[in-house]
Amino acid sequence: MKKMFKDKNYAAEDVKELIKSTYYMQRKDINKGTSILKLCQEWPFLFHKTGMAEHFQQLTGINLMEVFFTNLDKKGERILNFLKTVLAQKENQVLESVLKLANEKGRSSGCTEMILLLLAFFGEKEEHMFHYVEKTSLAEEVEMEDVPATPCLIVCGMSEPSLQSS
Repeated sequence: MKKMFKDKNYAAEDVKELIKSTYYMQRKDINKGTSILKLCQEWPFLFHKTGMAEHFQQLTGINLMEVFFTNLDKKGERILNFLKTVLAQKENQVLESVLKLANEKGRSSGCTEMILLLLAFFGEKEEHMFHYVEKTSLAEEVEMEDVPATPCLIVCGMSEPSLQSS
């Protein structure tokens, strides 16, 4: 699995089967408190979309991506409307920035807006959640010393949608 990951020579179905067949060993390492760095080295697919989703399904019996997108479709608009209403009363500038972003993107599913509104609702700083890199950046090209020490999302090809008013 390590070689496949390093060589980037794999199919999603092969990864799913390997995650299933090594699930016991993965859980054993996780449950004994192995560091994230070591887990990333030993089980690189656990930190990749396909491997993470398959591991989650093995653990819970729930298809993570299917349930997430189904619920986003069912409940996303209601959550967005709630957050926009609450934040409109709380922080008008945030709401204006998020709505501007939504209008600029046009084709957005609402996911970006929802994340930004949740950050604002909970008083979190956008720069702690997102690290922006060039659209053409590969994972190995990201300057890790520039990435926040806290867990964050690395966003390729999008300029910072600042929540601060201009």
